Amino acid sequence: LGRDSRYNHQAAPASGFADLPASNPIARYVGALASRNILVGCGANNFCPNAPLTRSELAEWLAPIRVPSNNVLPPHGIPLNIGRFLDAPANALRTRQIEIVSAWGVMRSCDQLNFCPNQAVTRGEFAVSMERMLLPYSLARGFDASGVNSCACATFKKTQHRSANCSKRIPTRLQLAVVISVVDWMALAGTSVSGRTRTVL
Repeated sequence: LGRDSRYNHQAAPASGFADLPASNPIARYVGALASRNILVGCGANNFCPNAPLTRSELAEWLAPIRVPSNNVLPPHGIPLNIGRFLDAPANALRTRQIEIVSAWGVMRSCDQLNFCPNQAVTRGEFAVSMERMLLPYSLARGFDASGVNSCACATFKKTQHRSANCSKRIPTRLQLAVVISVVDWMALAGTSVSGRTRTVL
């Protein structure tokens, strides 16, 4: 990861968050993405590294990676339908990002009418979202994105005493930030995800 100029953690800025000091070995990876407006803190200049991440917060993190420009239409060419979910009205926080990841198929609603923006993201849900996000890169650049789900799950198992069923567990914001930094780097570099996520982490 550090050999790529865009993800040289030695040269990356500090995290910029008061609760994630430079002494934390992950701080510079968070800082590299925060400087590109991909990772957003939890408020009051904090990152809340040990807190869970909500679905709306994940949408806020993933939207800039999947669609760098908010003006880009989804694959079907239909304009974004801002506020189509009952629990994410047009004037609510992160509604645009929710619609972007939904329209591009990265995240889906929790039922037919709602997005459940305040629900905590599970490991399994996060891994599936990563696989969906990388699918267009996989088709265009010829690398395998199918390993994201299994590799992410294996990585989470390793950090949680090898739980027999990691998919339903709730990861922390810092855990997800690390995986996103790796996936974002692989998407930009056109690198195979399969078999690499576990090695990098």
